[in-house]
Amino acid sequence: MKTQTSHRRVWRGGSLRGRSGTEVLEMALILPLLLLLAFGTVEFGYWFYLEHNFQAAARDGVRAGIVANPNWGDDDRNAAAQAAVDALMANIKVPSGKYATTFEYPTINGVRYMTVKVTANWKDIGVDTGLIIKTDGKQTDLVHDNSVMQGIATMRIES
Repeated sequence: MKTQTSHRRVWRGGSLRGRSGTEVLEMALILPLLLLLAFGTVEFGYWFYLEHNFQAAARDGVRAGIVANPNWGDDDRNAAAQAAVDALMANIKVPSGKYATTFEYPTINGVRYMTVKVTANWKDIGVDTGLIIKTDGKQTDLVHDNSVMQGIATMRIES
């Protein structure tokens, strides 16, 4: 005796009725949050990358200034330090007009030090991902227009 087998496929996931657009709707609701998280992470990482390099530029600048010729004056030390800062900032593609470098020469207990400070405004060098909500042309409190990143280094002048 022959047995009959059915060639009909059975849907094991349940009924398809009422489920036609739920996956698309869920993706439409979740995708913007995932993109915001991904691009926010990239922008946050870029902030720390620049912050690290600003500190490195200040450190390189002060090193170039303190080991300069002992007969040099402050202007010569400033020029050597500025050249070192400019070289590092050029390596990370930050234009020279977008950051400022200041020099100070404090004396503590009769010992002379050199301080180099490299500063920039985030709105001038940051990446505009378009994810920051703007109202009336101004940014919200998520990122302030006056967010400043800086690197500061102080070392004793070698004589």
